[in-house]
Amino acid sequence: MDTRIYEKSPTTSNSLSFNFYTFTEKDREEAHSLVSSLNEKFKEKGK
Repeated sequence: MDTRIYEKSPTTSNSLSFNFYTFTEKDREEAHSLVSSLNEKFKEKGK
């Protein structure tokens, strides 16, 4: 799984992205879905 997108994503804060590389694959998947749900909430607020 390529997590480099998190470094470039303006909707992902540094606090969420700086430690993605130390996660296991399972942790990464859980964090990815957490970030995705947060991004969806931000999109809803931005409307």
